[in-house]
Amino acid sequence: MPLWLGWSTCVHAQAPGSRVATTAPVKGYSVSFFSDEGYRKVRLRGDSADLANPEQVVLTNMELTAYSGDESMTEESVLRAPTAVLEPQTELVFGPASVQLNRPGLELTGEQWSYDHAAKTIHIRARARIVINDALDHLLQ
Repeated sequence: MPLWLGWSTCVHAQAPGSRVATTAPVKGYSVSFFSDEGYRKVRLRGDSADLANPEQVVLTNMELTAYSGDESMTEESVLRAPTAVLEPQTELVFGPASVQLNRPGLELTGEQWSYDHAAKTIHIRARARIVINDALDHLLQ
């Protein structure tokens, strides 16, 4: 899957395929993932990112936006958290504090959360709150 990295701080990268690491926090961190056809599937942003351990990237003011991955470029959901940890290899993002997920017709908030991108599931372990702004006609069928 093609990958684009962008940030405002210079970092050291080794041979192609190797991980990017830096001892200083990266400001304006952004990474996007695209479909094989070149359409954006996911964009992950943070005000800053600690890349000292590339297996667990620590983000501040994280925003993860999921797109349809096709030519419509439809924004499917937005996940926001003041702090988050990204594990790129397992496609997991998690955090101990608050999280907010917005989708058309749904808002979810909570704490002690994890998001598994491969499975497209979110787990909230504390203070979960769901607001459904859609008709529930089909919910009880």
